[in-house]
Amino acid sequence: MLRSEVHLPNVVLPGSTSTGAEVMSPQNPFLGSNTPNLNQSNGFEGMAVNCDGTRLYPMIEGPLTTDPDQQRLTIYEFNTKTGDYTDKKWSYRMEALGYSIGDLTRVGERTFLVIERDNNEGPAALFKKIFLVDFDEVDAAGFLVKHEVADLLNIKDPNHLGGPGAIFRFPFQTIEAVIPLDRRRLGVLNDNNYPFSAGRVPGQPDPDEFIIIRLDESLPSLECPDNAGHEPRDRVDDHERRQFAAAQHVVADRNVLVHTGANPFVHALVPSA
Repeated sequence: MLRSEVHLPNVVLPGSTSTGAEVMSPQNPFLGSNTPNLNQSNGFEGMAVNCDGTRLYPMIEGPLTTDPDQQRLTIYEFNTKTGDYTDKKWSYRMEALGYSIGDLTRVGERTFLVIERDNNEGPAALFKKIFLVDFDEVDAAGFLVKHEVADLLNIKDPNHLGGPGAIFRFPFQTIEAVIPLDRRRLGVLNDNNYPFSAGRVPGQPDPDEFIIIRLDESLPSLECPDNAGHEPRDRVDDHERRQFAAAQHVVADRNVLVHTGANPFVHALVPSA
């Protein structure tokens, strides 16, 4: 948890000979005569924090234009104590060209959830998934190994919480928040870009929808090493219940829909099975 504001500067890695920054978009105020190497609106999209708040992990949404592998996204490490980037970074490989990430969220000290998505919505949406990555698990090509946790376009809904069908879809272009509620449940939220997104009903602006998914398999431990000054995260506490009281719920499993809803009100939180 961060307990105070952190100034996150442009990415300049230790030992760099750059006089500017390693990552620069066309809108960078310090661009000057430099050539941008990141497309507009492709900057930091996901950002996680480690257990004791001494490290931030910002993740860019799109690939660097100078990277020969246009499916590579980079996660950087920022030291909140020194105010500098470290020399550590990780490569995340998207499933296809043109995909983006929507969020990066910590599970444990070294494990994280990533929302990866295409840029389509409604019936045209074909790829909206959540993956688990471990900073200590890298493949032979140097990319983080991805473990699929949930397919947001194929959620079992046997109790028809999200409608008459047996399958619930979360078909929004920008799905941009995931939070582990416990080891078997995830909260997922879309960004409706109001009034421009119309993924649920064609031609009708989307609300913000919050769903809870019960997973087939448990996530790794949500607890920090020696608790690192934090309470265990294997249950939803009263503070989290108050946080989620601003959204209406429905729930489902892979995974199953347990709770889903659109704002403005929540009726109940569904207990873990």
